[in-house]
Amino acid sequence: MEDRHGLRSAFYFAVVNRAAGHACDVSYDASRLRYRRLCRRLLSGGWEIGLHAAYATCEDRPPVEYQARRFAQLFGDRPAGLRHHYLRMAADDPLRTLAADADAGFSYDTTVGFNDQPGFRMGVALPVEVFDPRRGGGGGLIELPMTLADMHLPKDDIPAAVEAVTRHLQTVRSLGGLAVLNWHVGAWATAPAWRESYAAACRILSEDSDVWVATPREIADWWRQRAAR
Repeated sequence: MEDRHGLRSAFYFAVVNRAAGHACDVSYDASRLRYRRLCRRLLSGGWEIGLHAAYATCEDRPPVEYQARRFAQLFGDRPAGLRHHYLRMAADDPLRTLAADADAGFSYDTTVGFNDQPGFRMGVALPVEVFDPRRGGGGGLIELPMTLADMHLPKDDIPAAVEAVTRHLQTVRSLGGLAVLNWHVGAWATAPAWRESYAAACRILSEDSDVWVATPREIADWWRQRAAR
């Protein structure tokens, strides 16, 4: 679908499943040949692959650094970015989770968002260099706040889901800001409204010549270059 519209996105893969981690972790085993072949296919086509950090990563079970190394072992390179499973961050200090991401060498994170509704949890529709309280300044990690996800939408009401996605993209466009969309391919067949609303998003974005659609890694790199200028 993205290829038909000339678009590219990022796909996030977990390297810790529920057999090795938490009961809420993913069920698949990323070490299987089918996943390694899939990642090579995505990379060769211009897509990005990133880390889907495990459910208990915010409790260092296991540490995000271990997961980054495991990802590199399986797919040939360390991931530039990540999203934490269930958007979980340390409840007492979310910045601690992002500081661990930065220490592990990640370029960006895209976890900060709402589980139950679209919106701008950091208060802006822009990338943000995450504040590192240990250094008293920017920690080098770019946060790309998630603004809209399929789980914010009805699964079966296609017109309502398409309208919500269209309205959200119009809002972000009017702000001249950044929209970060998060869709789960596992629900492609079971949630028709999610599927069709993503198709609508692809169509809307590809038809607007004033909108830049890029992978998260490209956006984070561009934001750093902009700051340097």
